[in-house]
Amino acid sequence: MDNSTEILTRLLAKTDAIFTPIRKWADGIGQRFYWVQRNFQSYGVAWASGERAIAGRKSAERSLKNLVDKGLARVSRPRGEKTLFAKLTDTGDAQARAICGLPSLTDSIELMRSLAGFDNHPDQTTDGWTSDLSLVGQSPFDAVDESNRVAIFETMLTFYPFLWRGFVESTSDLSGRVWWRLTSEGRTALSSGVIPSVKKERYRKSQEAHDFYFDCREIALREISTMQIIDTAEIGEIPFSSSPTTHGMITARNLLEVSK
Repeated sequence: MDNSTEILTRLLAKTDAIFTPIRKWADGIGQRFYWVQRNFQSYGVAWASGERAIAGRKSAERSLKNLVDKGLARVSRPRGEKTLFAKLTDTGDAQARAICGLPSLTDSIELMRSLAGFDNHPDQTTDGWTSDLSLVGQSPFDAVDESNRVAIFETMLTFYPFLWRGFVESTSDLSGRVWWRLTSEGRTALSSGVIPSVKKERYRKSQEAHDFYFDCREIALREISTMQIIDTAEIGEIPFSSSPTTHGMITARNLLEVSK
């Protein structure tokens, strides 16, 4: 795997980690995800080469610049910050997902339409939110167990391309169920057919990149779970109240406003 592929894969994994729904609630976890998602909308993900030797760092920097020149990534450095941030473009995201063998934007559209279809089944939704269990053909309040774990994990992988774009949002309850909802931007894009276009180039899946993606994603999730909380006054996301008799979403935040 060359430097460019490694950087593309790492950026994709860190992006997807930031928008991974919380299935296990712990003290401060909602605050941590709130802040990394907020930072992503403004700047992207924090990037460092990870190289100790000067030659290695310089090589990684050249590879990142090459990705920027090709229109596959953007970089920014907030004023007064030493940290460099990077974000994949639509084309870069598509190329990275193809190389890693992950669901594409086109794959996500069909699931997005399925999610919209639950508007006609209020008995299967809670205040407009649809359980991931409903999306895999089960009762919305079934338990998450070994019989459905793989299917709901694949659902999440398929939603990833729309999560960072703000077309779909998620929340979760204390039982480990994730609930999904189209945003107003997502509904507009779906009804108008205005979905980010990418070149329909074919990229062969790399098993090495596939495995590297999941390794990087797990590392990024661990980093988020232990990061220092920026502002303790911000409660961030809290568990969704999704019992059959008690409906309601207490936490609502429009992260898209940050990037506008």
